[in-house]
Formats: sequence, structure tokens, C-alpha cells
Amino acid sequence: MIGGADTNKEELHHWGTEFTLRGFAVVPFDGPGQGELAARYGRLTMRFDTFHGAVSAMIDHVEREHPEVDADRICVFGNSLGGYLALDAALRDPRVRVVISNGGFADARGLDRWPAPVLGAFSSCLGIADPREVAKHVRRHLALSKTPRRNDPAALVVHGGLEDLSDEAEAAAAAQIAGGSLLVVEDAWHTCTNRDHFVSAVFGDWMTAVLQDPERARERRTVRVSDERGYAELFAQG
Repeated sequence: MIGGADTNKEELHHWGTEFTLRGFAVVPFDGPGQGELAARYGRLTMRFDTFHGAVSAMIDHVEREHPEVDADRICVFGNSLGGYLALDAALRDPRVRVVISNGGFADARGLDRWPAPVLGAFSSCLGIADPREVAKHVRRHLALSKTPRRNDPAALVVHGGLEDLSDEAEAAAAAQIAGGSLLVVEDAWHTCTNRDHFVSAVFGDWMTAVLQDPERARERRTVRVSDERGYAELFAQG
């Protein structure tokens, strides 16, 4: 489980619980530039094109130290910037079977309208102080289309219709690049925090469903929902 720009692993506990209730073993972690390893503490700096190495290292650790875990069913979940990082890592590492990006990006095409605190959050993980330089760095290096593809995981991109950091077109682009499905929660904000009671169940149920049904894992579709309405459609066949 991967958090966002200005985040820590402890923030992921609620969604982690939803996964464990469904039989998953969960490993939330602070990657380079995040949480206890944040650049603002003088620890590590995040770079979008190398973060996947941290994800692969976590998978290595699980395979080595926890043989009780089914290594043929590795899944990656990411939130906000972590949603981008999750897709990037999943497309690179052939051990990843399933990936969910909640509120992630494809290329930060909406960067010009990001509020200042968002650039501050990116500054925290990137270790770049000047907001103008942060924007330049993000614009230059955040690009899912440039990710070398070595894997074809089942992928779900979740987008809030009231999102203020990216638009539906960018979310659709991320889903297309990943070769997966797009879920648009029309009345939700960034990362669907105001509809968490709904999407937290979706995360766990969808991940379970695609692991159990190889045919579902190959689905490529867009589903639009408003709160609970439309939940059944997401899990309907065809």
C-alpha cells in the first residue's frame, strides 16, 4: 500500500483493514520521501522514475520473510500520488497481479490549477524548496506513458467527479495506459474521501473479484456511480 506526497503509512490503516477482512496480508510502507523518510526531515528524496524500486524491494521482502503469503497474488494499492506510483510499479514488476489507483495521475496535466499546499506536499517528498522548481520537476517527470511496460496486471483507476487536482480525461488516460477499467464516483472529491464508506468496500471487493476470476481481470470499461448507486454494475459480468 502506497500513500501520497505528504503522507505516512499509518494513514492507510483504514483501507488496510478492509483488505485484511477479505483475507489479504497488508504491507503499508513509507517509501523514499514519505512519512518517516520524508525529504523535509532530511531523510530521502522521492523520484518518480525510481520509486518502483522501493515497491519491488517490499515484494522481495514479503517473498523472503513471509512464505505463508501467496506470492502469486501480489496486489498494489496507491492513494493520490501513490496511485500514480502504484500503476508505474505494477506495469514494471511482473509479480504484480492487480493494481488499484485511487485518485492517481497520468501526467499531472492539471498542474496549473493545483493549490499552493499541493505543491508544498510535493516539495516535502521531492526535497525541492522552490514551488516553481517543484512544478517544473513534476511536469517533466510525472508521465505514466513513459513507463516501460513489462507486466499486464488487472488495473482499476478510481476518480472522484468533484476532483480538483485532475480531471476525468486524465483518469481515463491512466486507465487506458494501464489497460484497465475506470470507476468514476460522480459525487466524490480527491481520493473519494467523502465517499469512503463506499469506495473502501469497492477496493477490497474488486481486488478479490479479479483474483478469483481471470476473465474479469481482462475487463476494460468505464463505470459511473453516485454513492452506492451503481455498485452492482461495477461487479456485474459483461
